[in-house]
Amino acid sequence: MWSTPAARTVDRDGPDPDRGRHRPRLVAAGDGRRPGGLAPGHPGAASLILRRPVAPLSRPGVGACPRPGAPLAAGTFAGVLLNPGRLAHATLLLAVVAAGCGTTAPARTAAPADGTCRSLTPRDVARSNNDSPRVACSRRHTAQTYLVGRFPASLRRAAYGSSALGRYVYGVCQPAFVAHLGGDESIALRSLFSWAWFGPSKPAWAARARWFRCDVVGGPEDARAYRSLPRTTAGALAARPPEDWMACARGTRLAGAPRVPCSQAHTWRAVTTIKVGQPQDAWPGERIAQVRSQQFCSDSVGGWLGYPTTDYRYGSSVVREADWAAGERRSVCWAATTR
Repeated sequence: MWSTPAARTVDRDGPDPDRGRHRPRLVAAGDGRRPGGLAPGHPGAASLILRRPVAPLSRPGVGACPRPGAPLAAGTFAGVLLNPGRLAHATLLLAVVAAGCGTTAPARTAAPADGTCRSLTPRDVARSNNDSPRVACSRRHTAQTYLVGRFPASLRRAAYGSSALGRYVYGVCQPAFVAHLGGDESIALRSLFSWAWFGPSKPAWAARARWFRCDVVGGPEDARAYRSLPRTTAGALAARPPEDWMACARGTRLAGAPRVPCSQAHTWRAVTTIKVGQPQDAWPGERIAQVRSQQFCSDSVGGWLGYPTTDYRYGSSVVREADWAAGERRSVCWAATTR
């Protein structure tokens, strides 16, 4: 069994820098108020500095080893990457959860089919096996496979559950996720779609199965339940993205506010994304990532609002170290608006 630590970010907003609480990445945010009429770069436009430390999070496998001699259900190791705005951009949560138990059960080595649909729950995504039956995409479903791939020769001898496997999958499935939905990376990160990945069971890996499967999922990282997906998710965010799948929030403060589709009444909207660094840059540290995100989002949201002459409120969902290591460089910016 293995897992990759996934950093947790601070969910806070308002002027008190010491208030806050740890929540999953998609709901992690800080918000602030900026005086109206200040152009980008004005010293009065400085944003909040978030000081609460980030705690690492690991996700152990779920499930017990079978009694000696009992058959072991075929499981998979799984990695979950859910969008931040799903908000803040897809965060890489790797949870390889197949229990490291000895078994003589036959290994399933065949790769799954692309384009298939399933009815997955957040618990399905987190538990130690995912052998969920396929369903017709014309029926209710919450997940759709958009890519089935194979690990390259350079990773064929990697240990089962190696973090290198998760990094490789992120590099393949994240851009494929954006391309599958249509639109661009910013729109995908501000949507309520997310994605999860699955691989072979430990016995199948030992039998040299080297496939992985990436699924679009109908909900953000912190979702308690997934929504039904369209019959096909291909091109779902192309042209004019549907308000029913864009991320908004409803609450006086952004921190802790439940995420809702923008087609529903809301008080916050994920409006832009900003780059906190360049591809070649090393992780700057949590504090700097938060400060940059707040400063850039202050300007970005002001531009989205047309640089109002009155005060306006803004927030951010900040890229995390785990995301950065996987290649992510964007944070998501929120505007306090009912639009």
